[in-house]
Amino acid sequence: MSTTYRAALRPLQPYEPPMRRAPVRYVDTGQLALDLHITFDKRRPAPAQPAPPPTPVLERRRLHDTLTAILEASTGYRQATHVRSLLTKDLYRDLMSRPRTASPRYTLKSVHACQPTIDAIEACGRVQAGSRTLALVARFEEHAEEGWRCTLFGLLEPLAMSRTRGRGPGPAGLKRG
Repeated sequence: MSTTYRAALRPLQPYEPPMRRAPVRYVDTGQLALDLHITFDKRRPAPAQPAPPPTPVLERRRLHDTLTAILEASTGYRQATHVRSLLTKDLYRDLMSRPRTASPRYTLKSVHACQPTIDAIEACGRVQAGSRTLALVARFEEHAEEGWRCTLFGLLEPLAMSRTRGRGPGPAGLKRG
């Protein structure tokens, strides 16, 4: 069964928007001039005050990249100095004090974020490490001179795995800075 389609162009109705022209004053200089609409008004509007630049909010892609970098630094796959500008001093100190051990590569699979206040972003995510799945939690706060800094970062293991390793329930990894 074959279907044939006929394409046809229909003509448009002629339409011209209404023209509003300002009164035109021509300057006679003895030369040919372009027909420009020039109005001479002695009053000039006061220059507008420049608006303060908007505070940049962490976009989802940038948030994902930032959390991935911090995750890689916390698991030893990235130098901790690479994420120094992203962390508060206390959180960076905790990251530097952790021993580097061989572990499976952690991959951030998904990120969800909310903004409880204007100067804070809370994020959670799902991290895959081999056949294990962990939860990631983080909080970013905006500081006046420094911009967005991570103040809390942690990996949460499932309760059954935490008890078998002797850690007890709760975040594994970096704590509040």
